[in-house]
Amino acid sequence: AHKSVKKYRLIVGIDRSDKTLSITTLASKGKQEQSEIRTLPGDLKQWWQQLRKEHRGSIAVAFEQPAINLLNFFEDKGVDVYGLNPSSTWGYRQSLKVSRAHTDESDSRVIALFVSTHQEQLNRYEYGSHMARKLKGYCVARRRAVDQRTRLTNRLQDLLKRYYPDVISLMCPGIYRDINMDLLIKWPTPQSILAASDKQLLSFFHAHGSRSLNRMKIRLEIIRSIELLTKDNSLVEPVKDEVLCICEQVLLLNRQVKAYDGKINDLIKSQEHSHLFETLPGAGPALAPRIYSAFALYADQCETAGDMACLVGMAPVTEQSGNMHRVYRRLRCDHFLRQSFHEWAKESWKFSLWAKAYVKHRQEQGKPFNTIMRSLAVKWIRILYVLWQRKEPYDESKYINNLIRRDHFLATQLKIMMQT
Repeated sequence: AHKSVKKYRLIVGIDRSDKTLSITTLASKGKQEQSEIRTLPGDLKQWWQQLRKEHRGSIAVAFEQPAINLLNFFEDKGVDVYGLNPSSTWGYRQSLKVSRAHTDESDSRVIALFVSTHQEQLNRYEYGSHMARKLKGYCVARRRAVDQRTRLTNRLQDLLKRYYPDVISLMCPGIYRDINMDLLIKWPTPQSILAASDKQLLSFFHAHGSRSLNRMKIRLEIIRSIELLTKDNSLVEPVKDEVLCICEQVLLLNRQVKAYDGKINDLIKSQEHSHLFETLPGAGPALAPRIYSAFALYADQCETAGDMACLVGMAPVTEQSGNMHRVYRRLRCDHFLRQSFHEWAKESWKFSLWAKAYVKHRQEQGKPFNTIMRSLAVKWIRILYVLWQRKEPYDESKYINNLIRRDHFLATQLKIMMQT
């Protein structure tokens, strides 16, 4: 079935650069006009007010993604927004001019023509609820902070191995933790920790909540057996200062991640259907909000679970021509959503019996691990899509019983696993 095509009085194509916007307006009668403005909010607002005075009918605005500033500007303007994939408009431009010659003006014209001629195949941009968008924004920001912290701690370990390797065995699990950063800030060199008394060391670890006497005894033995890799301060001092710089940054990121966790927790509690995702195996407080925000923003826009799997980047891409047949990982998608579902799939099979049986079955077939995880994520999306439509929480035992009742290919394996 074809989608209904909305008749627009005006289609606006915008090609964005850092300082200017090249704009082509395509009227329903075929008249084209071009203009150029600066990207400053004041100039954009003035241009839009003038356009609205001249054109009162329905308007479509199209531009290539990513363009967050334009998405935000047009949200409350009463127009239909088309956020286009640059590869799509590039292919359309090539069909019109194979020489690859183009300018900002011609690109804006191509964008307007692309929407005009292919509107039936395009989806209007749906903003979603403000709360769901805010939740996803905090989840993205938290993930970036965690990634940045991981890069810093990897660099930190590399530096410590150069002059202070023994301190790594003194640290608590999770090198990024505050206790480990404070340890390095207080005793940034092997000479400084060798000069510390047992009382000072005991007081430090007690103050940070590490009170195991057995663990403390092991730490003292390690400290008293430290051997200096080098006594050349000209080599140690620059590295030590870099270590201290990294520790301060990690402590700041720890505070920021904790603040994000608090805001995400408050937001997820206020969402109407967030309880549907509380029982997901392996999701937990970090992944459940990310999975929920994906469904809250996009599930209602997708006609099938397969569409949802494609949107979040889990469904594979198939290329077939003659005898050539190739299936590969989807690359053109929201990478944060793809990462979220991939990470959750890797956690879910540790806690879900049917997911564990599925992974074992695919491993016996010789499938690569990441391929199995993407396939598992697609199965989870199919389950959650149905539950989202019904507004029902996930029930592991109910799903396993349905698999056994339908004599699913995992049924035999599940019966064996349930007996053991």
